[in-house]
Amino acid sequence: MSKSTTTTTVLILLISQLLFIILQSSSTNAAAAVVASYNIINFGAKSDGRTDSTKSFLQAWASACSSIKPATLYVPKGQYLIKQAVFEGPCKSRVIIQIDGTLVAPMDYWALANSRNWILFDSIDGVSINGGTLDGRGSAYWACKIAGQNCPQGAMILRSEVVLYKSLLSCAYILFITSLSYQVNAENLNNLWVRLEACGAAGEGVIRDDQGILLVAFHSFYGSGSNNLAETRALLDGLLLCQQLGITNIIVKVDSNLVAGWYNQECSIPWHLSFWWQRIREATENLNINLKHVYRELNSSADCMASLGLSSRSNCSITTDFLMRLVGLTCLDRLRMPYIRLAHLSINRCSNVMVRKVKIIAPDGSPNTDGIHVQTSTHVTITDSSIKTGDDCISIGPGAQKVLIERVGCGPGHGISIGSLAKDLNEEGVQDITVRDVVFTGSDNGLRIKSWARPSNGFVRNVLYQNIVMNNVRNPILIDQRYCPSNQGCPNQHSGIKISGVTYQNVRGTSATPVAVKFQCSVTNPCNGIKLQNIKLTHFNKPAQSVCLNAAGTTSGSITPGSCL
Repeated sequence: MSKSTTTTTVLILLISQLLFIILQSSSTNAAAAVVASYNIINFGAKSDGRTDSTKSFLQAWASACSSIKPATLYVPKGQYLIKQAVFEGPCKSRVIIQIDGTLVAPMDYWALANSRNWILFDSIDGVSINGGTLDGRGSAYWACKIAGQNCPQGAMILRSEVVLYKSLLSCAYILFITSLSYQVNAENLNNLWVRLEACGAAGEGVIRDDQGILLVAFHSFYGSGSNNLAETRALLDGLLLCQQLGITNIIVKVDSNLVAGWYNQECSIPWHLSFWWQRIREATENLNINLKHVYRELNSSADCMASLGLSSRSNCSITTDFLMRLVGLTCLDRLRMPYIRLAHLSINRCSNVMVRKVKIIAPDGSPNTDGIHVQTSTHVTITDSSIKTGDDCISIGPGAQKVLIERVGCGPGHGISIGSLAKDLNEEGVQDITVRDVVFTGSDNGLRIKSWARPSNGFVRNVLYQNIVMNNVRNPILIDQRYCPSNQGCPNQHSGIKISGVTYQNVRGTSATPVAVKFQCSVTNPCNGIKLQNIKLTHFNKPAQSVCLNAAGTTSGSITPGSCL
């Protein structure tokens, strides 16, 4: 669609959990292409889990990638042994990898050794991975590490370089990561859309031109939730899609009086929808939008439009900046990633990321097993998840901005940490972080900000911790700018990280140690703008203690232990 086309009008109808879009423009609809299918069995793969099927898999990939038609690479039920594999692009058309079986790594961890990657997708735009199980077989590797033997570095279970993933998870096919020594890494993904097909709130839409010809249909799954949540997120998806298509003049008609009121700022937005409405405001900055409320009775044509749209699923996959969604479904099962070395899920150089209903389990004593690590990324949401690990449940590194963490259970583990920072002199800052409605149970730390005691240009600012419960946590509230976990080779300088604007609001529970609040800030860059509001932390049914070093701020409400600011 040319952006030079004359004025374009888009009509969006929101009906309960369905979003319908009518587009008036000069564009026409291309006929849906027939999908070519490539079964790895036909290329010699064996489903016994013992025969090396790497070559067969790569041959099937080469055929699918070179197809001028949209192609499906099919992995039937069974176990398929895959050694290190690189799936290279670019491909001539869109490729779907449909996995009904399990891909297993070699039993001997030395087969991958220091290869860094087990499965690598390189220079691919428009690949979908549907379902299946990726089993890294890492138990022997962990035994090696625990025994203190000479072990290899290992490999990431799934790595991508400039790749677009769509439909990674679905209710019909759930992705399981079962590994002891590998990690999942979503890197350089600004266009990752994981679409779910069943149970829960969903938004579906069609886009037509002024002749009624179908241009594209789309479907988004939002998990369980209210109609208000579904309609809000469907509105956002529709606006982002229109924006991607170069449409700037949009008429939106919704049957939800609340959604219309929120958009027109006629009533307050519920707090649990505030993140999505902030995204909507940002998406509409350069759009000309007129949003009106209509009664459901006026939408009699919607059912017909929906049936036509949903019969055209081949048009659903387009390259667009939709949200990246990683969702482990409670309706069938959860995404499980037990016993993974290093970060289970690493989000690096990404934007618009949703991680929801993920369950991560690693041994309490397993080092360097961060549950989720976020850095150099923006608009990241982690919600409704349970993380039990041997390191940080969630770690937030340099360059992370606009991160929302809510309704997460953490423990055992090292808490939710910003840092460690000051690893480098020139380091990006961390800002606009919100952690709320989180429960810590038996973790070493709760809310932690940590930096090495060395010079750095980095910073931490505008952080909100809200509605937090601590159950027997060793360090419930901690800022540590002399971080040195091994107490060996410590820099012993002064941290250059500038920490400001950190608010702790409604934090309650029990501390496993006498000191529940500790602010150990830099001599040369003291912490400032710290706010404590309604804090109640006890130690064995007695008030705990607080310790401050180079920290300044204010308090309000009831504060236990007494403030040292």
